[in-house]
Amino acid sequence: MVKNICGEISSSSNMNFERIFDFYKKINFIYPSKEEAMSPYFSEISDVWEKLLKTDSDVFVFFHKLKDGKLTSSVCAAQYTDNSWLIQHATGDHD
Repeated sequence: MVKNICGEISSSSNMNFERIFDFYKKINFIYPSKEEAMSPYFSEISDVWEKLLKTDSDVFVFFHKLKDGKLTSSVCAAQYTDNSWLIQHATGDHD
């Protein structure tokens, strides 16, 4: 499924939350009222995302695709049980 969303994919090693959040806003995954609702918790959200992206984890993955150096699609997943993953934030910019 990840390959269908992202095509040739890369892991999170060169991503940071600011870049991801800017992408989410650009494609309206984070729309103005959602951003406003997140604002009281933004520091905590950012901290958790940065930790997840920097940790070599067996329970969280973030994959993305770049085109001409720009983020074009992404998906993240967390391990839910030994045999299943919860996929979240499957996004894409199809300009």
